[in-house]
Amino acid sequence: MKPWRKGDAMYSGWIYKFKVNRPVTDDELQEALPREPQRNVEATDRGSLTRFNSTYVEFIDRCFSLRGSMGMLIVLAGFCFLFGASIFLFVNAFTDFAQGHWLLIISTAFFVFLLSLIPVLLALRKEFFTYTHYPIRYNRKTRKVYVFRHNGPGGVLVVPWEEGYFHRGHGMSDKSLLDVRCHVMEGNTVKDTFATGHSYGIEAPVNELWEFIRRYMDEGPKNVKPPFVSMTASPTWRNCWRMSFIRVGAASTLAQIILLPIEGPLVVLRWLVFKTCKKPVWPPEVEAECQIAENDPYRLSEPVNIGEGYETNKQALDAQVRKGQRERRMK
Repeated sequence: MKPWRKGDAMYSGWIYKFKVNRPVTDDELQEALPREPQRNVEATDRGSLTRFNSTYVEFIDRCFSLRGSMGMLIVLAGFCFLFGASIFLFVNAFTDFAQGHWLLIISTAFFVFLLSLIPVLLALRKEFFTYTHYPIRYNRKTRKVYVFRHNGPGGVLVVPWEEGYFHRGHGMSDKSLLDVRCHVMEGNTVKDTFATGHSYGIEAPVNELWEFIRRYMDEGPKNVKPPFVSMTASPTWRNCWRMSFIRVGAASTLAQIILLPIEGPLVVLRWLVFKTCKKPVWPPEVEAECQIAENDPYRLSEPVNIGEGYETNKQALDAQVRKGQRERRMK
């Protein structure tokens, strides 16, 4: 068993980039998501939808829920420990502590200092000073999928809807984490890869999210319109709190109080991460292709807080709770 294999699976496509410029595998061919209607599958957005209207739907990226996670907290704690150790060695290099081996102590301190930079550089590159999220937009009118990468030139991957190879993606090491994944193909070669929405521990949510996307693109918004949009990337304290507890399954107030000593620092870390990040901005040519009619009857308002629609829709909340209980028993 490889070390950190669970982490490999969670951070696939983010910390660990998807492998490209390679042949598509037999497993990926067997996991193809169907293009024909699946009437026995409920079409739901599974908490990944951020925008809904007649022109396009937009989803959160796979790594959004992982921002400010325990893994990054451990990385930063490791940096603080190593940096502190290097300062201690530097300060004491010429005292009795060094016992005359000042050159060895300074060399060791310098090595420890360099070692401490590795985790902080990783954090800066992947977490801080990046983007709050990396949205994926499906435009049913232009028949295109837009994948945000960065705000600069060439920062958006555009894939014709019919040409994307959609399949159930697995974690790189631990295959138990699944997502809706798409390969951009050139013959039998994978040239690029992206994932839409959250990752899940069982197959059913992936199938439901895919059927939601497929019906919207092929049948129109009237066949999949949800009662409300439940996800937002707005980096507020409340949203950082909610997402931190959602990812550990702590929905009740009592559970959140019990887990507060563990999750509290992660809420703060997540908030700090997002406060350093920029909001993604689609280029003008993409926005021009994604114009929304002023009187669009299918346009849903974007929430201020994650899950706020459930606060006023008890029926939807009860259904979500029951579904979650069923799926936990399936694991």
